[in-house]
Amino acid sequence: MKTMDERKTLDRPTSVVVDAETANYRARNRWLMLLSAVLAIALVAMGAWLILDDGSGTALTAEQEQMLETIDDTRIATNDGDAAALAALYTTNGYHDNGFRRYSGTEELTNYFNGVFGTGFSVTPAADLVVVNDFVISSDYLSGGGGDTPSTSIFKMTPDGTQIMWHYVP
Repeated sequence: MKTMDERKTLDRPTSVVVDAETANYRARNRWLMLLSAVLAIALVAMGAWLILDDGSGTALTAEQEQMLETIDDTRIATNDGDAAALAALYTTNGYHDNGFRRYSGTEELTNYFNGVFGTGFSVTPAADLVVVNDFVISSDYLSGGGGDTPSTSIFKMTPDGTQIMWHYVP
């Protein structure tokens, strides 16, 4: 039987030796983990904000309420076929862009609207109006324009909300 006469210890490094490329990947991994944690926290915070928001901070100003009334007036004038009343809701240098041609000035707008109304054109709201600063965005069903597909309109309003500076129908 053999016995061990001498005890020998192995030399082991106290820290792991890592080459430069591996160290670079580890550092990048730490940054990605930190970024992931920050994004996860932000996502949870935004979700909580959306769930807990009671909408109290979204009251419209008097000018924005006026903008909604002006857009309602455009719908009424359109459905009544009153081109002069509709054109009067635009500023003197205001314009309507139907995606094909731009019509500006009261006389040109009146002539354009008269031509459109001769076809029995009408507007039915498809969704609530959205107000962002001096802009109103509407989604309406247009007669003869696609039936079940709503058409989006963007209105740039005067600061007091009484007139339309421009109207774009993409």
